[in-house]
Amino acid sequence: MSNAKADMNVPYLSKGMIGLRAGLLLQAYSEEKQKPVTPPIPVDSIMENFLKLQLSFMDMREVFGVDDVAGALWMDTAEVGVDHTLDPEAHPRMEGRYNFTVAHEIGHWWLHRRYKLRKPDPMLPFAQGVQADQTAPTYICRSSIQNRAEIQANLFASSLLMPKAMVVAIWRDCYGDGPMNIEALRQYGHAALGDDPWMQNGRFPRDEDEYNAFLIKAVIRPVAARFRVSLQAMQIRLGELDLLPKAFPLAID
Repeated sequence: MSNAKADMNVPYLSKGMIGLRAGLLLQAYSEEKQKPVTPPIPVDSIMENFLKLQLSFMDMREVFGVDDVAGALWMDTAEVGVDHTLDPEAHPRMEGRYNFTVAHEIGHWWLHRRYKLRKPDPMLPFAQGVQADQTAPTYICRSSIQNRAEIQANLFASSLLMPKAMVVAIWRDCYGDGPMNIEALRQYGHAALGDDPWMQNGRFPRDEDEYNAFLIKAVIRPVAARFRVSLQAMQIRLGELDLLPKAFPLAID
């Protein structure tokens, strides 16, 4: 299925509307639990206890015959599949990617359930050896596919896992008001890395850009840890919220 055709299966939604819908889900979950939601966002509980979606870990390479499937959603049976390599109990370092994958599938369920595809992607037949009676999922989420539905699910996952108000509040606690400039990056980055920062990275930076990248990771790490997301996901979110510039200018000290 081409991206152009796939884009026609769901309506256009602005980033603001997607963020609003993620907030409404958190509000509904909070009201049911009768307590406020705080980071890290309990996506497992939202998925299984609130939305009643059933989770299974599976070998996506074996099921679909390609290497870039992280998750899948079966709308008709309310099932979510996540690749076994993202299981946070077996692979703790993958917790951030696991949480984002779950939130992504929740996004499909919350945003796209009424527009579900009538036919699965014909470009992804089941691999040989899969049980013949297994049904094809409604959405197969691949890193190489970026159609409208997938982009919306990614934006939803970001808003669900890293709500704007919560991220801004924690950022303010760590680094004060407003976006980080190059001077603040040097100050907080060096403080986070310690007296000999390059020992922690295993080598010296090649140039100014990589030097800044080391410092950016250092300042992002405590914020990402609070939300249990990957450094990459948090960096993208901070950029969306204008708290962290997408690129710092070169500076000669």
